[in-house]
Amino acid sequence: MLIIQVLLKIFIKLFEQRFTKYKDFMSEDFLSDSCFIEWVQSENHEVDKEFWQAFLERYPQKQQEIELAKSILHRNEDESLSKDEIASIWNRINLSISIIN
Repeated sequence: MLIIQVLLKIFIKLFEQRFTKYKDFMSEDFLSDSCFIEWVQSENHEVDKEFWQAFLERYPQKQQEIELAKSILHRNEDESLSKDEIASIWNRINLSISIIN
């Protein structure tokens, strides 16, 4: 039982370290992250699934960003973005740039 508790604490600590990387991500950031893309494309990895569920429990405000990024990744290659989606993405990119500057 003690071993399980220790392993659980280690597991949580590792998640916490990864959480900090993603807590300020916007949808376009998720779209350029290989770990996120791999999770969305394969969604069979139990550890990745647990991580992203735990991340959304910790940062529920990121649900919309993640859903947008996932929907873009799931689009068929021959399907294009709507004008509103393109405008939304550009607005977020410009906002991110203005925050950085």
